[in-house]
Amino acid sequence: MASSPSPSPGTATPATAAAAPSTATPTPATQPNATPADPSITPPAASPPLPSAATPPPQPDSPPPSPPPAPPVAVPPPATAPPPPVPVASPPPTPSATLPPPSPPASVPVPPTPATTPPKPSPVQQPPVAASPPPSSPAD
Repeated sequence: MASSPSPSPGTATPATAAAAPSTATPTPATQPNATPADPSITPPAASPPLPSAATPPPQPDSPPPSPPPAPPVAVPPPATAPPPPVPVASPPPTPSATLPPPSPPASVPVPPTPATTPPKPSPVQQPPVAASPPPSSPAD
């Protein structure tokens, strides 16, 4: 613009005409109940959404991304085998009914049961006598 001649006062340049808003028709922004905007004015086309950083852009002719490896599954330890059964000794032969029951060994003396005696009666407790002057005898 430095090489172009300066316009004479009173004439509008195309840049000035485009920058100055037209006051002939109200815009819908300033008039809420106004009629729709002029159909000859087209709004700018919506730009496509920008790809987010989390999702990679689609790549044609490429295999789908492989899923992340599964976490290792904890394998339970093998169950321990139960201990082998203990062989049971054969029970001793049952004594015949004619034999007397076995007596206790002689080294263990059995104390005789003492005869139970009735408990001795406890002496009757006299209530304590309050400190009082001795009764006067009638002979005095």
